[in-house]
Amino acid sequence: MATLPAHTLEGIIIRAHPSGESDLVLRIICRDEGKISAMAKHARTSKRRYGSRLDLFDRGSFELKKGRGSLLLVDKFSPAPAFRNLRDDLARLTIASVICESFDYLLLEGAGDGDDVFSLLNSGLEALDQTRTLKESLRACHTVLGNLLTLAGFLDPAQQPEPSAKNLFRLLQHLETCSEKELQSKASLIQLVESLRAT
Repeated sequence: MATLPAHTLEGIIIRAHPSGESDLVLRIICRDEGKISAMAKHARTSKRRYGSRLDLFDRGSFELKKGRGSLLLVDKFSPAPAFRNLRDDLARLTIASVICESFDYLLLEGAGDGDDVFSLLNSGLEALDQTRTLKESLRACHTVLGNLLTLAGFLDPAQQPEPSAKNLFRLLQHLETCSEKELQSKASLIQLVESLRAT
């Protein structure tokens, strides 16, 4: 059987979890395809194959090909400069994790709207990356989650609440109800909000 040609997609990694001794299964939001899953062979033991160590929030071009199973295989990855400040600050890192987990939980694979979904995630992480205070970071999170729920059809655009700690919690609760999953990163976000309230 002939090997299918690789195709290239621009995307952002929203989840990376180990598989076997050296592989990673990636969840990626792509500009054309929306949410996809792909296997990166030996990604945990070799940087040479992908140009860098594949990780959460990485953005770039993924060269994908059909594997033997149901998962696509990452053949090559060309990283693009992106979100340089997210990993340098615990608050931004936590909020970015909440955003990525929300995209993963709420969006279905192969559901379309790839351009809209990618643009929302990309612009949201860019905005978060440029924030200078915790209040600005939480406001960016509120905006992204509200727009995500709207894009996914779970929130009327006219019903989007004004940014506040109480409304951020309401968005998180609504997101968990719609996805029928509990956000693992929510507890850390609540701690950030409480620390802001205490100042």
